[in-house]
Amino acid sequence: MKILLVSYYPLPYAGGIWTVVSNLQQKLLSLGHQVDLFSQRPDLSGYRMHHLDHGMMLEAMRPKIMARMNVECPYHHQHSIIQKAEIYRLNFEMTLREYGLESYDIIHAQDVTAAQIIGTMKPAHIPLVTSAHGSLTKEIFLVLKSVYPQLSEHSILTGRDFKYYQKLEEQGYKGSKYIHTQSRWMKSQIEADFRVPPSKVISYPLGIHNKQIGTPVSKRGQKRYSSSLEGSSILRELPFCLKPYRR
Repeated sequence: MKILLVSYYPLPYAGGIWTVVSNLQQKLLSLGHQVDLFSQRPDLSGYRMHHLDHGMMLEAMRPKIMARMNVECPYHHQHSIIQKAEIYRLNFEMTLREYGLESYDIIHAQDVTAAQIIGTMKPAHIPLVTSAHGSLTKEIFLVLKSVYPQLSEHSILTGRDFKYYQKLEEQGYKGSKYIHTQSRWMKSQIEADFRVPPSKVISYPLGIHNKQIGTPVSKRGQKRYSSSLEGSSILRELPFCLKPYRR
């Protein structure tokens, strides 16, 4: 198969997503598939296909991007957060259109923003799978709280900035054939917040190469937790993400 992995965010980039994507690409290649990777450049100067290492630079595209924004998002001048997001989103879309999607058998988005863009432009017969590595609207809510500390939570949740990202996340899930999550908590959030059918959301933890695991740390000399903590309610009340995964 010919597979396209896409990311709205820059790759390579320090953090877990690059490890996930590079491991996935190498495994698919070892199985005989052709795998292309499309993402933003690490310096945010534009988007590219990694194996070609060229693309349409953001500054060269800016006049066309701004012209589209003035028509499709005329209020962007009043909302700097939306304006910046739309510039990158249109840079993504317009660059990828130059490459074309018709030759791919499947597209795998690494975030819901990429999924939203792909969903508006891909041929209908090509399935889109999305890995939801995190909750976009929950993360944006925290960002907006720090940007607008004077606003109440209600004002943030009903404001145009939050609604923009909420709609984007909703459209990204709607346009995906399947959605992958790493935890049952994230699966439940997507199903409840965006009314996604449970059959569409598949939950399984990410794997890791054994070679990427360092030498085990010796337990010699390490102190045990106080026996008063073992078996207490503190351990029973750990968040799900810290508990052993069970299907």
